[in-house]
Amino acid sequence: MEEKRQPSKWDSEAKQTQKRITPRAKEAILREYEVRMAKEESRDVILDNLAEKLDKSGSQIERYIHDATEAREKAIEEKALSLVERLKTRIGRKETVHHRVLRKLAHRLAGELILPISRDIFSVSPDNKYWFADKASWTVPQRGGVQVFLPIEQPGDTQVLYHCLMEHLSSCAFSGIPERVGEWRQMVAQYLPACYRLLDAVTGEVEAVLGVKVAGDHIEKPGIMTAFPLTICFDSVERAKSTSLTSGFEYRVEMTSRRLSQLKFGAYGIAVAGSARECNHYQAEHYDLRNKWAKSKRAKDISTLSSRVGELEAQMRDELQRFRLSSPVPGQCRLCPTHPS
Repeated sequence: MEEKRQPSKWDSEAKQTQKRITPRAKEAILREYEVRMAKEESRDVILDNLAEKLDKSGSQIERYIHDATEAREKAIEEKALSLVERLKTRIGRKETVHHRVLRKLAHRLAGELILPISRDIFSVSPDNKYWFADKASWTVPQRGGVQVFLPIEQPGDTQVLYHCLMEHLSSCAFSGIPERVGEWRQMVAQYLPACYRLLDAVTGEVEAVLGVKVAGDHIEKPGIMTAFPLTICFDSVERAKSTSLTSGFEYRVEMTSRRLSQLKFGAYGIAVAGSARECNHYQAEHYDLRNKWAKSKRAKDISTLSSRVGELEAQMRDELQRFRLSSPVPGQCRLCPTHPS
């Protein structure tokens, strides 16, 4: 029997704001997120639980947390800046606008330097270019290797401003940030292929053990679905970090017709069976493979790399925050009014 979720302290507020999440509700989401992060819970687990409670997607929850953080930081900045500091930042209209743009870009860069959660990485094909809102995107060329990009540096107005931000950072006390951004890019370029190699290995073993090919995302006849190996992959990576994105997931069966039933793991449909015996077989093999791959060297290596990336991201976010709060904005670039021509 599926375990019923106990209502959270802000479920009632969430139900009232299903169409539009208010700033107050976003702040409540952020507080819940921070409390659970302080308890060293997995970030992926927290995002999934919040998404389930509010009937939203994981990316929406991340956006709400981002909005609440930005609103909080804005309020802190307004209180922290003295009247004299505010007057200093207003000396010269061009300089004021320029510095305001740089602060916003630094905040945006900090928001983009976040490795997508494992569930999202394993859910896309490595053969094409994919974009995640406010997150890193990547291209996997036909000849192999991974090229990692940030939305902020794509062709357009922000590309020029991004280079200006890098010039400011390189010419002041925060000169280590550009180098660390490059280091982060290289680590992500190692992380993504490792995830894809894990998915290939798991899919191959699943098909060999069950004697059938993965049929697709939605199937109407007995077989295994794309989520069968996917859930094994991201569960194994999280469990290798001593956490689990699927810790609250249960196996359950839903009837799709008189003769067919769908096996689910949490919210994911993983197989379609024509009999109870076949369904039990799929569940047993999925369970055994989850446990096997959670102990594998591949999963441990990926989780270790993920932790290293997370530590680097936290360091860069802290430095970019201090850069944003500096007055005036440190460094200089080609667009600065005082830049030598």
